Amino acid sequence: MQTQEFVAKLWKLCDILRDDGIVYHEYVTELSYLLLLKMLKEKAEEASIPQAYRWDSLTSLQGVEMLRHYRGLLAYLGTEANHVRVRQIYAQAVSRIDHPQSLEQMVRTIDGIKWYSSTEESFGNLYEGLLEKNAGEKKSGAGQYFTPRLLIDVIVKLVKPQAGEACHDPAAGTFGFMVAASEYVKKQADHNPQTHQQVQFQREHAFSGSELVQETHRLALMNALLHGIEGNIILGDSLASNHHEQYDVILTNPPFGTKKGDKASRLESSYSTFNKPFNFLQLILQRLKTHSNARAAVVVPDHVLFQDGEGTRIREELMNTCHLHTVLRLPTGIFYAQGVKTNVLFFNRGEEDSSNTKEVWFYDLRTGMPRFGKRTHLTAEHFESFIRAYTAKDRSRIQDERLQVKSRQEIERAGNHLDMGLLNHTIDKAIVHIPTLIHSTEHAATRLIQASNELSSITQYLRSIEDQTETDSIPDHWRMAAWGEVGTFHHGSAFPHAYQNNSQEAISFYKVGSLREVGSDGHLPRAKDTISEESRIGLRAALVPANAIVFAKIGEAIKLNRRALLQHPACIDNNLIAFSCQSTIVHHRYVYYWSQAVNFYELTQASAVPSIRKMSLANLPIPLPPIEEQLVIIRQLESLLGLVYRAFQAIDEANGLFTARSQARNQVYPSGMLSEQIIRLALQGKLSQAFEVRR
Repeated sequence: MQTQEFVAKLWKLCDILRDDGIVYHEYVTELSYLLLLKMLKEKAEEASIPQAYRWDSLTSLQGVEMLRHYRGLLAYLGTEANHVRVRQIYAQAVSRIDHPQSLEQMVRTIDGIKWYSSTEESFGNLYEGLLEKNAGEKKSGAGQYFTPRLLIDVIVKLVKPQAGEACHDPAAGTFGFMVAASEYVKKQADHNPQTHQQVQFQREHAFSGSELVQETHRLALMNALLHGIEGNIILGDSLASNHHEQYDVILTNPPFGTKKGDKASRLESSYSTFNKPFNFLQLILQRLKTHSNARAAVVVPDHVLFQDGEGTRIREELMNTCHLHTVLRLPTGIFYAQGVKTNVLFFNRGEEDSSNTKEVWFYDLRTGMPRFGKRTHLTAEHFESFIRAYTAKDRSRIQDERLQVKSRQEIERAGNHLDMGLLNHTIDKAIVHIPTLIHSTEHAATRLIQASNELSSITQYLRSIEDQTETDSIPDHWRMAAWGEVGTFHHGSAFPHAYQNNSQEAISFYKVGSLREVGSDGHLPRAKDTISEESRIGLRAALVPANAIVFAKIGEAIKLNRRALLQHPACIDNNLIAFSCQSTIVHHRYVYYWSQAVNFYELTQASAVPSIRKMSLANLPIPLPPIEEQLVIIRQLESLLGLVYRAFQAIDEANGLFTARSQARNQVYPSGMLSEQIIRLALQGKLSQAFEVRR
């Protein structure tokens, strides 16, 4: 069976999900929960999962028993699975399937598919096909996280990642760029045999990324797993991270909107702006290694080429610190948000920080092109002329009207705008694409409805337990204990820079800033800084056990009230403190959640530098149910907090349509994308129909 046939067969299962009240954007997530178990069985990689939670544990049941077991299976895999990547994928996993017959029909259908011809590559391709199918469905809203594979393949082919290079995507989406880069390197390696160490580097460290949205991060993790990639994929905001690792290659399609708040200011950037594409450009300049072969390809919307103010200064910095050699003006309609106008910037990092760009080549793949979409598909042939021009040894000899070159002086005279290279620029810029506005407003409305549904579910549950909350006493069979009675506190140590060691065999050690990198399952990823066992012993530094809870004990970081769980034994610096639980008395995730309800800042001593005394922590009262009941509470919390998180994400995403570019007080309406486009339509005489406000 071909990949397309597999995808079509699996997509039909979405009819079952729709009948069960599950909305479009959740289809692939629901399918992923089941598909991963089945694929692990087919690939004979179930060893890390207890037999009671494998695929066959589902197929052996039916009806209500299957549904009950499935929910317990998701909770177990998300909290207890030994395989770190599996645990990350199922973290806070909650199935929306309510009817036993719906789950059973899906399980039987997936189990009945003939998988025997599938290889690791075809499993990965099958899953990517499913992601692409979902992205193509306008109602799913998933297109914003998915860059068309054809465009990715063209970019990867031109950037040419090599074996031994560190590649990264700071806005990973479903991890498409890194998957394509990995496949490209594998094909090159077929002609150049690699050592065991080189193969291990490619699998575990060569390809990494960050993704902000939890459900998309889950899909990225599964996509990587099915393609044999074990590199770190962080759940978090790259723009708010203190992660400073540098890379040889960066390939990315960052979000196009704006972000209000303090996140932009956390970048160590020259220019502060709330515009995400500009912030990602600055981030990429920081993350590229400082050698002339360090390179990047970045998809950006048109406004990045011409926006004034901070935008102009960021473009100047880009052309100074890097050799911006190519700007590809992409056609409209190739992204699943129809009509979005985008470009690809190709640049290499300069070894110096000034005057690296002498000229910029522009290729117009937009003017005169058909409007691509479901009826007219973009194909590899459409890129052939561009690839020929890009790869030419002497571009000046290429006879192609779509290819133009502008000197750095010409760009300076144009105000350092890069909105150049279009054959019919005036006509192109005047168009307001109404289908794009329709898609944007529909998508925002859908996300707000989703947020409303999530909040209604929480409200309904809270009403169901309202009578039980009239008293603040705990159940009779519970007991109150002091925190210090149920585990051990571990203090950190000072680590001189000379002891820091970045080898993969060394022990991770974490600083206060590491708490920003907490994953969806509450665990910290491997630390950038490590220390050898010999050095640890020499410093008499404690080795904190896995699953210990880590939090700040000194300084302003206490106010942030962050905590995290250790995936592996590690060391911590002296600004942190850790707590390991007696597993026979209390579960570490129960204490982790309980600690989030405690405001540690209230325990600080009055001084110039806030700090927490160990005794204050040890005496904190913690309600202690039996260990079996703690596991039930953990599963309930995972479900409810998952609802809260998804509601927040939906509201935050919908807000992007209305985000104002300027906060001038004399503005009556917000100057977000929707307002600007409606005003432009009015000024073009396009608002011909009368509009009556319903009240």
